[in-house]
Amino acid sequence: MQIPIPLLLSLTLLTLAARKHQPPASPCATNATRAFGVFLGDFSVRATFRTGPGTWDSSLARSHFAWDLDRCVLVERFDGRRFGQPYRYLSIWGAAGDTVRPIQQLFVHSQHGVMNLSQGNWNSAGDTLIVEDSAFVSGGWVHERHIMSRPVAGRFVSEGRRSDDGGRTWFPTSRSRYVRRGSNGLGR
Repeated sequence: MQIPIPLLLSLTLLTLAARKHQPPASPCATNATRAFGVFLGDFSVRATFRTGPGTWDSSLARSHFAWDLDRCVLVERFDGRRFGQPYRYLSIWGAAGDTVRPIQQLFVHSQHGVMNLSQGNWNSAGDTLIVEDSAFVSGGWVHERHIMSRPVAGRFVSEGRRSDDGGRTWFPTSRSRYVRRGSNGLGR
């Protein structure tokens, strides 16, 4: 079957015109892809949560990282258990703003619904992401730090830390090991 030349030319011109009028990728999508693209996918998680000095509760969980809002933010949905109860959280990551601390994280979980807005950056080596926030709780400032390693071979670790003394000392509140589902037969 032959396509008439006038029809072929019309289709070619329409295709070129459509490509010309597509908006360029938004700056936030470019920043987010550069900052978070390595986290995309589904993970099995071994999570431990501090229950008190020297005591921990552990559980297995699943976590899913996906783009939202035209790739401007990365959304993590975590589903597991903590302290014997169902525990889910939503973590929304964005990358824009100032050059010193361009990464922001909005975090909320199912056990008491408090939302935190943290800010930070990758370290100078580019292998550790650190975000921090502070809140005034029961008459004093509580500082929190969330630390994530860059995924290597489908695995990364995450740790939450807390300081009740203005950041002079920190203690861990959570530790998690993420394994990409299906990586080397692990994490299924």
